[in-house]
Amino acid sequence: MTSTTNNNRTREPTDRLEKIILKYIQNCTQHVRQKAENRILLVKAEMEEYKALQVFEQLATPLQWSTHLIFKSKMKLYGTKSKNYLAATKRVEYDLPPKFISNIDYTFKIDEFIFSKDEAQALYNQMRHITKEYRIQAMSLYVQSTNREREIFTDEIKHIIEGPRFIYNDPKTASRRRATELAILKRKIELRFFEKKVSPGRSVELFIAELNVILQKLHDTSTTSTHRQKKQQHKLILSDNPLATTQSSQSQNINSSSSSFRNEKKKNYGRLVKRLKHKIRSASVVLQKTDKSKVFHLGTRQHYQKKSNEYMEKTEAYQCLGVNDPLPNLIERTNKYLLDLRLAHWITQKQYELLCVKPSEAKLAHL
Repeated sequence: MTSTTNNNRTREPTDRLEKIILKYIQNCTQHVRQKAENRILLVKAEMEEYKALQVFEQLATPLQWSTHLIFKSKMKLYGTKSKNYLAATKRVEYDLPPKFISNIDYTFKIDEFIFSKDEAQALYNQMRHITKEYRIQAMSLYVQSTNREREIFTDEIKHIIEGPRFIYNDPKTASRRRATELAILKRKIELRFFEKKVSPGRSVELFIAELNVILQKLHDTSTTSTHRQKKQQHKLILSDNPLATTQSSQSQNINSSSSSFRNEKKKNYGRLVKRLKHKIRSASVVLQKTDKSKVFHLGTRQHYQKKSNEYMEKTEAYQCLGVNDPLPNLIERTNKYLLDLRLAHWITQKQYELLCVKPSEAKLAHL
């Protein structure tokens, strides 16, 4: 009995001491537990993000994937800038400036044998005050710059999420604004070239033309997709309502007949012109411009010849020529000039043959 009581008496203080030590360990290792729990939560969040990224890789378009790559690099830099800003604010809070600020100490030695103690102490106080003011101003500027960097990156990320400014969801609005936006962009690019004293050349026009085609394709695809959706919805409505189907079929027939009539008009236009020319030739009608502005002669060949003779008698045209006809000399000089151009390789042989004047076909104009 005595041995058991002694054991119980010694055991109770031991248990009490173990409990106290356990509580002490739990109290002192709370931060370790919190850190481990945070790491577990972080791993779970990373696992969910990785699964979402795999789904995004399978469903994303090339444009969305390129936006994702830009967004990824921006987010990394944004995390770095946010950490820098947080560290700078904490340094200000605890008065722990970085080394490039704290290493600067504006002090110099004073000959205390010349100055009195009070005067020397006042100078030392001014030095400390200047150093303190410098640290405060430098630290405030450092915090301001880090905050500005973070704000700029925040704005850039917002612009990436919202998309480009000049592409709207409404294709009609975008097509109206496209010409203005591209003209402004072209002018800005040309100004940059002119600042460097370089001519923009044709490359800028080609770039703007390609950009216009790309934007137009994007807007056209959006309009065609919406038109397709509206057409599908219209088909569903017609399938539910038989009366509407008959009315729509009638309207489609009317539209098709009107469109075919318009197409026939367009097709017969060239034929109509050919028939008109054939009638003019078969009727021996002359349609020729006179020497007066916007005045044409329309009539038969006999009437044209009669009018030309009357005009020649009235104006006494060609009476001064007699034997000296200037037409052959003019034809010869013209053909010689064309031959010189051909020999100098300014024009091709085909161009020379087309431009060369034939004496049998040339005639001096007199009406």
